[in-house]
Amino acid sequence: MFNFFKTKNLSLDIFKSYLIGTILADIDNEDYYKKYYPELKKQKIGDELCDVICDRSVTDPVYSTNIDQYTGMFNQMNWGYQGIGPQTLAVNTLYLFTNGDLKFAREFYNDFVRDFLLSKKQTENLTIRKEKIISWIELKRKGLRLIEGGKLV
Repeated sequence: MFNFFKTKNLSLDIFKSYLIGTILADIDNEDYYKKYYPELKKQKIGDELCDVICDRSVTDPVYSTNIDQYTGMFNQMNWGYQGIGPQTLAVNTLYLFTNGDLKFAREFYNDFVRDFLLSKKQTENLTIRKEKIISWIELKRKGLRLIEGGKLV
């Protein structure tokens, strides 16, 4: 005789094992990247800001940049194309660099993708100097933007 409740509990146990394994794997991944890629240590709000580093040699897009996920449901951050990965990187970078100003981050993340994240191919490393990001944010808050040649518009 088929026991539905026994099967349901078995499924729940399998799910719990999967979930625990996934969490442990994430902890192991985080420790690995901290050890072998210290330059990709995730920046935290309140810490001294650093350059944004995007390292293509790291194949896991969760750990390929030193920007942590503060907002959004997609945790993989990428660059070099227009899509959800670069948008996620942009909104989280702006959130960090504006000390948690989610309204600003959501308003200007597409501009950030265009101005910074499309400058390199998806297969290339990318470093964005913190001073450039801070200046860019100040310009955006004043309603200005840079165009090619460094002119203000």
